[in-house]
Amino acid sequence: MLEQVYENVYREYAPKVRGYLYNRINSRDDADDIFQDIFKDFWKAQGKFRGDAKPSTLLYVIMKRRFTDYLRAKYRTIHLKAKYRHPNSQYVKEIEDILNIPVNPLNILIAVSQGETKSLLLAIKRTRERTS
Repeated sequence: MLEQVYENVYREYAPKVRGYLYNRINSRDDADDIFQDIFKDFWKAQGKFRGDAKPSTLLYVIMKRRFTDYLRAKYRTIHLKAKYRHPNSQYVKEIEDILNIPVNPLNILIAVSQGETKSLLLAIKRTRERTS
């Protein structure tokens, strides 16, 4: 039953979803990745779907969330690049003050993109102060 619903939804909506993504995302690879994630999430969510609405409604909600996540990630990347591009930026100076060492902006970008945050850097500074 679930397989039949999935096949019907995929057959009917896959071209529309792909077209929507291709029209809004410059990178075809990114659009294809999101497309696959949308239908993978749809497959996983079918078991939780009560059937009160059309399956296309569930697909729409998943598509909206995935696209929003993509836009957020793009915004963060652009924002971080702008933030840490210049060695004399206020953010680089703040981190240098926290660590008490000169900081390479590229290393900051790498660290931040891997999830390290200012609070983590502050914790490192406090640890250094206690051990000094």
